[in-house]
Amino acid sequence: MSFNSVPGVAAVVVAGLLAAGVIANVAGGIAGVPPPNAQRAAPNQMPSVAEAQKCADQADGFYRREGSRLSRQGTSRGYIDQYSPKLGKCFITIIASDYAPSSREFSYYKMSIYDVFAGTLYASYSSSKAGGEPEFVSECRVTLESGRNYHCRSQSEWKVVAAEYR
Repeated sequence: MSFNSVPGVAAVVVAGLLAAGVIANVAGGIAGVPPPNAQRAAPNQMPSVAEAQKCADQADGFYRREGSRLSRQGTSRGYIDQYSPKLGKCFITIIASDYAPSSREFSYYKMSIYDVFAGTLYASYSSSKAGGEPEFVSECRVTLESGRNYHCRSQSEWKVVAAEYR
């Protein structure tokens, strides 16, 4: 199973980040980050059924073992798995959220991307929000292919930079 954004949404997010001055040069990368979708597998690099099934099985086991440990108690949790033929790795994105019933707004939100075979954390985003207050980002980082940690400032920026693992 994989999760793909609606075509054109990434371009809108990047345009917004450019306008806000968050990304200085998408064409040349964000301080060493390849442009969005540059690392995506071409259509002829789709995972085989066996690779996708092995990834799904491993992600399910990883989530059963680690999912509750990686999330706060009392939160809603779920995951998305994806095999990347280009990187030759299986990734899991674990999503946890907690909503305030009175306002129907999230009070806690976390996304973490792991290599399910190695258990390596590649990207993590956490935020919280109280009532009508602005969102507070407590963690926003992505480990780039170079091994360097990239610290981001928003969920939309995180999604663009972490795209190669999702």
